[in-house]
Amino acid sequence: RCFACTIHGKRPPQLWRYTGFLDSMLSHIDAFIAVSRFSRQKHLGTGLKVNAPIEHIPYFVPRPDPGPGLADEEQSPHPRPYFLFVGRLEKMKGAQILIEAFRNYGKADLLIVGDGAYQAELRRQAQGLDHIHFLGRLPYSRLQALFRHAVALLVPSIGYETLGIVILEAFVQRTPAIVNNLGALPEIVEQSGGGFVYSDQAGLIAAMENLRLNPSLRRQLGERGHEAYFKYWTPEAHLPQYLGLIERIAARKGTGLPLFENMPLQTA
Repeated sequence: RCFACTIHGKRPPQLWRYTGFLDSMLSHIDAFIAVSRFSRQKHLGTGLKVNAPIEHIPYFVPRPDPGPGLADEEQSPHPRPYFLFVGRLEKMKGAQILIEAFRNYGKADLLIVGDGAYQAELRRQAQGLDHIHFLGRLPYSRLQALFRHAVALLVPSIGYETLGIVILEAFVQRTPAIVNNLGALPEIVEQSGGGFVYSDQAGLIAAMENLRLNPSLRRQLGERGHEAYFKYWTPEAHLPQYLGLIERIAARKGTGLPLFENMPLQTA
């Protein structure tokens, strides 16, 4: 709502936010979908004036590609043990937090995948740290191999994430996640049992060392995340909830739409 912030962020001012337009449009919504319980509670807590329900229906990510199996059965794409960051290189994604942690942690490498407006600053910050590697934007086929062999995925976001799809992508490859204790990130890890949540740099490094020194624990947490993925975050888990919501809305409005119970779920 801050006019000065929109100018500073190089975005056109959204003048409609100063009118009653949003409230009038909300009255036409049949249902809202929140992809995490955190997101649902956050919107309810802001006092959003809605008459429609806010339904919790998680995102999904595609099933793993057929190909190499477990990480033990293929050669690692990197010569040293490594932790992985994947995301936009923007300040809110928190890669700078990891660089500062790795400044005094040399027992494994940090691989940073992605690009963005904050990349130049991150590279400046990492100067002289030869165990930090910027890989840029990569095709998903190569990214899957990086996930499989990482000790863990690191998700240090310092801004609210509504879910954290990158965590699910790590779980697909049986890789645990170490996430900042903020937003929806802890929700996924706690629901799955597929990693650790940290609150400060000491907690981050302790979690990293725990997984680096205990390959069996790393495999155990990775398997938990993998099992949770198939339970909660596949297309087959998502679509019945989504279509069920449409069914309920249609029944309430008396539109006579067909039921979706027997519809085959075709997923790519």
